[in-house]
Amino acid sequence: MTKKNNKKKTKNNPQKELLTPSELAEASGLRYSTIKFYSQIGILPFEQAGKRLTRRYKEKEAIRRLEKIARLKNDKRLTIKEIINYFRKAK
Repeated sequence: MTKKNNKKKTKNNPQKELLTPSELAEASGLRYSTIKFYSQIGILPFEQAGKRLTRRYKEKEAIRRLEKIARLKNDKRLTIKEIINYFRKAK
């Protein structure tokens, strides 16, 4: 059974679309360390819950955010510092 099959997909489960950092890395094609770095610097929002306070990412929102970060880096040639400022201004 793969990790994706372990996600519960019931209407009553609020975590149905939440991914761990490893699952998000796999779904996005990015490295785990990149996901962790983006989370630490505040440009990739996450939720924490449970005893271990595991980071969880809303799948669709996180993928969209990672795509936006990639566009800012690759198309607009922004630095990480500029990307941080971009998202701070957007709030």
